[in-house]
Amino acid sequence: MHRLAFVLGAVFLASCSTKPIAAEQAVTVRALAFKQPPSVPHGAVTIVRDAGAFGSACPTEITVEGTPATVLQQGQKVVLYLAAGRQTLGAVSQGGLMCGTTAEKERRRTDLEIYVEAGDVRTYRISISSAGIVLRPAPIR
Repeated sequence: MHRLAFVLGAVFLASCSTKPIAAEQAVTVRALAFKQPPSVPHGAVTIVRDAGAFGSACPTEITVEGTPATVLQQGQKVVLYLAAGRQTLGAVSQGGLMCGTTAEKERRRTDLEIYVEAGDVRTYRISISSAGIVLRPAPIR
């Protein structure tokens, strides 16, 4: 009986985080903004949301300098074309009561300041765990 409780506990904890996927495996979604290369020097930024059941009912809104860019579900990605210079990427949970109140969502909001250079092609990863949303550079493969 103790073994069963241990195994169930381990499975529950393992399911409390998402699993990274390669950008090539993620489903591409259309951007609401930043979908066309600007006429100024720019770079391409791909944002991939991890796969996995945790947080799968709650879409994640992606913002650039506070402007909504797209909404990602688990296992999806978007390519944004950003002007060269300092930019702030944001990620915040969306959805109904299951995803938290508006105040809770804003507390769990995560922002990442990046510097885009002309010609850059970068990938960032969104992972979700019981600690909240994490937005960080994806490992180089």
